[in-house]
Amino acid sequence: MPAFLVFLPIGLALAAWFPAQLFTGWRSAMTIAGYFGVLVLLSELGRDQGKKKEAELFKLWGGKPTTRMLRHRHTSLDAVTLARYHSVISRLIGKALPTRDNEKADPKSADALYESGVKLLLERTRDAGKFPLLLKENTSYGFRRNLWGMKPAAIFICCLSLIASLVPVCAALFNQTPLPPLPLALTVSIIVLLVWWILRVKSDWIRIPGDGYAQRLLAACDLISEGESK
Repeated sequence: MPAFLVFLPIGLALAAWFPAQLFTGWRSAMTIAGYFGVLVLLSELGRDQGKKKEAELFKLWGGKPTTRMLRHRHTSLDAVTLARYHSVISRLIGKALPTRDNEKADPKSADALYESGVKLLLERTRDAGKFPLLLKENTSYGFRRNLWGMKPAAIFICCLSLIASLVPVCAALFNQTPLPPLPLALTVSIIVLLVWWILRVKSDWIRIPGDGYAQRLLAACDLISEGESK
């Protein structure tokens, strides 16, 4: 879906030039693309771009969402909940997580322990049936991350498509003929997409599901703890 949204302006621009073939042509193109695996390839490209730029996201945020949430100095959790999660993760990895003073003295070593605990939590929460909300947050995060990774290409494609879709509109203005409604509407649609890419697809927008995913993953500590006690 992220890759599809990136290339959507091209379809809109072509529709502005060939309105009569809008539905049959677009449907045929999608059928051919699906048959030859083009849509799957685009989805993989979108994922690759998102993963490549993920480190940049974490740098902007001050660390991975789960790591930040386990830190004493950055957590958004209350002290009681944080202590409970630390206790469960300490048992899982067989080593006590840092105290506030330990973390302050050696932040890198503290982060290494937090990330080790998170990796173990990930392995314990692979079952989508048991953790449906975790899967939902992860899907939302991946979708937005991949969009952000492809943002430069999307803006470039939008600009080219906007120029192409404006040609029929400008031709009508030059010839002093009525403005063609479909090309005009499609041009406006591309402008809206371009503005959305520029103003909405930002790191803060991705951070919302990223933090939501971190909260859900750490909340799994309670379920894991209950399972151990039975």
